[in-house]
Amino acid sequence: MGWVLVLFLCILAGVLFTSYQGKSAGLSKPLPLRIIMMLVCSGLALSSYVVINQYFNILELSIILPQSLGMLCSAIVMNLKGKHRLRFSPVLRNLSTGLVWSIANLALFISNGLIGMSASFPISQASIAIACVGSILIFKEKKSSQEWIAILVGITVLMIGVGMISLLKP
Repeated sequence: MGWVLVLFLCILAGVLFTSYQGKSAGLSKPLPLRIIMMLVCSGLALSSYVVINQYFNILELSIILPQSLGMLCSAIVMNLKGKHRLRFSPVLRNLSTGLVWSIANLALFISNGLIGMSASFPISQASIAIACVGSILIFKEKKSSQEWIAILVGITVLMIGVGMISLLKP
């Protein structure tokens, strides 16, 4: 149990490093606690949905319908709770994002069945490094050398933590 906590803290430290922004980034105040809590809940949910499927031994294509129904119910609840009503145009614009996400999830679940979660999940998390650096380059964000060092250290620490988790399989 001690190693799991160390690896979790390693991953958390990596995330904190990759999100570091210097004073020149234009942030006048820290993120509100409400936003931080939403991000923590999001991270826990994204991690646990893979673990829950493995726990109940739901593999490969069997997960598609239950996961889709869960996501639909969550989206309906969020829409009903939100201040803005659902409009058709943004739904169509974001449909491509949902399709790409579903392809990625399907590939993850199929690989879980083929090589096991302890191998496939860490490999899938390599997308964090690609997304972090790729988004900075694609959107031409200006980063100081201090920010680049923090990002690269964060990616390295995060990937070490995620990779070490794969070695903890029973």
